[in-house]
Amino acid sequence: MGRGNIVGKPMTAMLCQKEKHANATVTICHSATRDIRAHCRRADILIAAMGVAEFVKADMIKSGAVVVDVGVNRVNDPSTKSGSRLVGDVDFAGVQPLPERSRPILAVSAL
Repeated sequence: MGRGNIVGKPMTAMLCQKEKHANATVTICHSATRDIRAHCRRADILIAAMGVAEFVKADMIKSGAVVVDVGVNRVNDPSTKSGSRLVGDVDFAGVQPLPERSRPILAVSAL
């Protein structure tokens, strides 16, 4: 998810190379994709890099899918000293209780 020049397009190019450990069929979804939930539910690997805080919800992830959250978003949080906190593009609080749906294998932070 995401069509940016930093993650989305390069990841697409890497995954669909004609190589032994690539050769994937890649679908690029972005903020204007119609019925994005249906596309996500078909994914075996879901890479979230849209830049939208906690956009990906549990109902968007099929059972057994691998979820990679590359998003780094600052959201308001009055309970913290700074008044904000960092979250990804995946709502892991909602996804983590579903272990068969979530296997986060990569977390990228710009801290």
